[in-house]
Order: sequence, then structure tokens, then C-alpha cells
Amino acid sequence: MSFISTDRHFIFIHVQRTGGTSISRTLRPLCEETESNIPLHPPAFFVRKNWPKGWAESFKVGFVRNPWDLWVSWYCGLSRFSAEYPTFREYMLHHKEWHCPPGFHFTNQAHQLCDETGKEIIVDFVGRYENIDADFAHVCRQIGIDNPGLIHINNSRISHGDYHEWYDPDTMAIVKQISEPTIRMFGYEY
Repeated sequence: MSFISTDRHFIFIHVQRTGGTSISRTLRPLCEETESNIPLHPPAFFVRKNWPKGWAESFKVGFVRNPWDLWVSWYCGLSRFSAEYPTFREYMLHHKEWHCPPGFHFTNQAHQLCDETGKEIIVDFVGRYENIDADFAHVCRQIGIDNPGLIHINNSRISHGDYHEWYDPDTMAIVKQISEPTIRMFGYEY
């Protein structure tokens, strides 16, 4: 869940499946004043437009995740609630049929952290799920909070293991195609 801390001058943009629930649940209680009118997963440009004063004076943060790992995480998370796609391969082969709820951006993490054009990152720091503990510690230092240690919630890596085991050449290519902006912008590789 994204949030704005007015006392810490901090904005967290929650990109789905990147450890954001853990980050929010750990940091939000340590911030005395938070903006409660913010949507769950708004893109950074939406927050900048709707909270311009807070935006200008805040340290802005978002996290990203290797897209191949992210897609396995999405599948494992969604398959707990639906049997529509019994295998990961079927899930990926039918990606054009997905119905994305408003505010969710399954394919493009970069969209969440960029301006309206999708070309310029507008947050001050992009952490990586692959380095979440160290990057979380950096965020804590930047906003003047003693690192309490990240509370790990929804840790899908425990349930799905190494993402490499889930892929074949077809599904690897699908992720490369649909997540191209994120792969290019953040330098991810399979």
C-alpha cells in the first residue's frame, strides 16, 4: 500500500509483488502523520499531480523486481484464489486474456515509477526486491528511522522457489515481450 508520510517527508509508491506490503507494514506505523486519501497502488505521476506540495519536499521511493521472478510470484499469488490456469505455462500463454483491475499494472513496473510518458523515473530511489533488506536499510537512513528490520509478509519466494525452474523458451519470450519497458529501464536479465 502506497503512503505519504508528512512528518518524515517520505512517499512510498507501492509496485505490486515487489515487497511493498512488507515495506508499508514496517514503515507506516513509524510515521506519525500519514496521508490517508492515497489509492493503494497509484503511479508516481498520479501522486505528484494530486499532492504537489508533499511531492516536492519528500524523499520518494519505489521498488522493482526481476520480471521473470515477478510473473511467477503473480501466478502463485493468483492461483491461490483461482483455478482458471492450472499451469504457469497456460497462464503465460493466455496473458492477452487477463483482465487487469483498475490501478494494477501487471506488465510494466516502470509505469508505476515514471512520469506520464513512461520515459523518466520521477522517484528519488528505486530499490530492488533482489536486494530488499539492504535497500530498505538505505530508505530508513534517508528518512531518519532506525532500521527495525523488514517484516516479511507474502513472501512468495518461499512458496515458488527459484523462478528459473518455471520457464520454458516460450514463456521466457512472453515475459521479455510484455515486460520490455521494465527490462530495458532497470537492466534486468533472465
